[in-house]
Amino acid sequence: MDIYISVCLTVLLLALCPAFKATLDPCIPGAHKELHRGKYRGTLCPYNFDKPVCDKQIEEGWYKVQGLNGPLKMPDSFSKLDVCGTNLPIWLNGSHPTEDDGTVHREGCIPTATSSCFKVVNITIKLCPGFFVYYLTPTSSCPIAYCFGADEECPPFDPCDYEYEHSVIENENGDRSSMCTTDGDPYCDDKIENGWYAIHSSNGYQRISSNCPNYSSCKTKSPIWINGSIPTIQDDIVTNKACVRDDRSCCSHMFDVEMKNCSSYVVYKLSTVPCFQRYCTDDKTECPIANISSSGNSTENGVTSKYYQGMFIFLVESIMLLVQYIYQRN
Repeated sequence: MDIYISVCLTVLLLALCPAFKATLDPCIPGAHKELHRGKYRGTLCPYNFDKPVCDKQIEEGWYKVQGLNGPLKMPDSFSKLDVCGTNLPIWLNGSHPTEDDGTVHREGCIPTATSSCFKVVNITIKLCPGFFVYYLTPTSSCPIAYCFGADEECPPFDPCDYEYEHSVIENENGDRSSMCTTDGDPYCDDKIENGWYAIHSSNGYQRISSNCPNYSSCKTKSPIWINGSIPTIQDDIVTNKACVRDDRSCCSHMFDVEMKNCSSYVVYKLSTVPCFQRYCTDDKTECPIANISSSGNSTENGVTSKYYQGMFIFLVESIMLLVQYIYQRN
């Protein structure tokens, strides 16, 4: 009973008092996070204008940064603009702590075209066994990001890299399936920007159909399908022909689509298409019936499900932190 009460109190403390979490050793697993796009933050990694590294959306807290070959640390000298995957890379204006130093407070510098340290941000650092952790705060705007890895290069391009190189088309209601007819207003992919994509639905990752769908299916007038085989995992990027189905032919016209098999899913280099054309998936489940809005937003049940999933994850993390806290006290 006492343990149950302790867990409940800990969950309440974590919910109402984030400072409680800050009392834990940031080196302990669970007390820090891994900073996103770590392997794209090196000083030899150029600014990607289309997908810049930006830290405006990160949560304030402790972070470890992982590169291609292990943990990275923040460079302690200014390199130049347009590196570390961003336009304004934040560098450390000071030294890293030793084990005896414990937790130290340092300044990070945001450079501009006229100054290597135009603005200062506060950074807290601690040396852990084999890596450093950094207490970081969100940047004020994009593209500004923390730089990690002096003389660290970018990894080679791989469209399977979900963290950076491709986007995900969320097809939550599954209406891209060839089983879906177009009863109301047809949809189209005229808003898709040219780039690499995976397609995901409530049933998991989907592949663009490799069979000719019916005209006026996939919730559009002219569904698009791939006239070719799916590449194997051993293949690199392959090029197949995409066909546009119309009311007279399975392939009224064709265009090239690059593809790569990423083991558990396939990514496609897609281009914007006119209305009413839409990429069609091979999902053979029956077409779902509303309550989904025409914009493709999640249903009320979907929102509720995500809420409970979030609560479950929060409770598990809270219990883990309680165990770690008790372990430290003992």
